[in-house]
Amino acid sequence: MDYSKMPIVRRLRELEAAMDSATVVAGWIDSNGSAVTAYAHLQAKRATGNDQPAVGRPASIALIARTLNYGREPGQTLGGLKYGRIPARPFMAFAAEIWAREYPRILKAYVPRVLNGYMSVDAFLSTMGERTRDAIKKAIETGTYAPLSPKTVARKGSSKPLVDTGRLLNSVTFEIRRDA
Repeated sequence: MDYSKMPIVRRLRELEAAMDSATVVAGWIDSNGSAVTAYAHLQAKRATGNDQPAVGRPASIALIARTLNYGREPGQTLGGLKYGRIPARPFMAFAAEIWAREYPRILKAYVPRVLNGYMSVDAFLSTMGERTRDAIKKAIETGTYAPLSPKTVARKGSSKPLVDTGRLLNSVTFEIRRDA
């Protein structure tokens, strides 16, 4: 008997090929390139010790997320703009821990559906993206992070780090990238 022609074997190979050629990417879109520019400036300052020019455009949500995740030391731009310290609140590391715990459960729940033909491979990958996005949101909402400064608490009216207007939390996205 030629097992390769069995429907379940074909679906297994299709799933394997999709998993090998697809990457789930979750986070925030750097809509105006400010996160990329700011990171390049940080690398240049580390390499030369020299202050760098201001980014010159509004901070994208990706830049805000990166800054909140990794923190920022106080400094000054070449133009004299001073900025304060922001302690690191590594929610992406916490999200990775959540994902590591949930990934086996997701596979156990959804791979049989794909193999039995009840779920498409694309729907499976989309579910993986949704669950990755959800892990990031859960990390933002439930993680234990460095406390906010009294000044920040007074300004926003809450002592909850990372949750202010809900913009960071509500703008987490994902996409499925496939190898060409």
